[in-house]
Amino acid sequence: MGMLEKKLKSELGKIHMRASERIFLRERLLAYMEYHDRKNFHASSAIQDRVVGFFADFYASYLNTSQARGAFGVVALLVVVSIPFSAESSVPGDVLYPVKVRVNEEVRSGLTFSPYEKVAWEAKRAERRIGEARVLAKEGRLTNEVEAELTETMKGHVADAQKEMAVLRESDADGAAIAQVAMESALELQTAVLDTDISTQASSSVPGESHMATLALAVRDVHASLVVSEPEVSVSAYDRFTLKVAESMKYAKELESSLLPTLTEGESFEINRRLSDIENTVSAAHTLHASSTTQGGLRDLKAAFSDIQKLIAFMSDIEVRRSVAIEKLVPKQLTDEDRKEILWAAHAELLGTVELVSLRLASSTAEQGVRDVQSTTIAQLQEQLDIVSRQLEEGGSLNEAEFALNAARVLSHTLLGSVDQIDAPVDEAPVSEEATSTPPQAL
Repeated sequence: MGMLEKKLKSELGKIHMRASERIFLRERLLAYMEYHDRKNFHASSAIQDRVVGFFADFYASYLNTSQARGAFGVVALLVVVSIPFSAESSVPGDVLYPVKVRVNEEVRSGLTFSPYEKVAWEAKRAERRIGEARVLAKEGRLTNEVEAELTETMKGHVADAQKEMAVLRESDADGAAIAQVAMESALELQTAVLDTDISTQASSSVPGESHMATLALAVRDVHASLVVSEPEVSVSAYDRFTLKVAESMKYAKELESSLLPTLTEGESFEINRRLSDIENTVSAAHTLHASSTTQGGLRDLKAAFSDIQKLIAFMSDIEVRRSVAIEKLVPKQLTDEDRKEILWAAHAELLGTVELVSLRLASSTAEQGVRDVQSTTIAQLQEQLDIVSRQLEEGGSLNEAEFALNAARVLSHTLLGSVDQIDAPVDEAPVSEEATSTPPQAL
């Protein structure tokens, strides 16, 4: 038995969580704690009554003085641990909110040592202020004063992050560039989430819409200030971004695998589609880099890194996944089939415009010169549409088809811009028997 116990201890000592697993668990826990419905953190009244009753009986029946000191020590320890934990879900106006911002966050600030970590933490603090505003807006508790306070605090966190990036840039310009892309991605994500919230509130008449619009504008402003101040980076930054993208891609895939049991088939497909798109972007970046277009390759790597950050946030943050569609955060790259589908849909829409204006023109009493101009524009538009359909039907160039479609759109805009010169209303135009007949179904 002794040898068996030693062997078990030896084998157990070899079991460790991977860094990615620790990060995943921590981020899921924090995401749940931060802006989840705080009611879920409290036990039911029945359970609370049972717990209180138990401790009351315990104190009354069994505790002597020395035991009481020990018990109070345990209670004090529980209070020290539970209060900061509970404070993480608080928002402005809650009793524990000062503990969250003045204790919890300051402690975490003190535990960030490298400039890169400090930038990431200040960016996270800005996200937390935005999240608090969203919670209050949904509850109808976002007042002008609170909105102004959170907006200014959010700007302050971004300003602090920019200061840390300036410090980092002195010693590690490439690391500062990576930190800036990560922060820009976080702000882009928050903008998308806020826009979605505003649309939802507008349709449901939920109080707080104007405040959210103001906050969204402030986020856009700070994001614009980051983009304007983006510095040039060295050629060596390509290798740093390559490594960072590879690390983030590995983590994103592990995260997707861990979430697989909770994802629907459609969600899993969309996430994997984005991961594949990002890999294609990285491959294109390496091709550009190999052909000596380093800056072009670096630009693609930055885009890939930004998309990975937003995709990770989408998967790991419960509230983000509930609030905004993945297509809005990370638009899918169009395949040839996607492009064909879009071209055919646009072709049909523009063809409808041609038919509509042609019917109106046929019964118009406008001057001959006006009708001649309209007829010429219609003929030019139809010619471009013929190019689109020919390229699609014969397996030609999609680029040429898209070029022709863009030209057709310009002509359509010109045509519709002058359609008021035709005096016959559309609904009064004669409709031929052919036009009203049901078109044959496509085979």
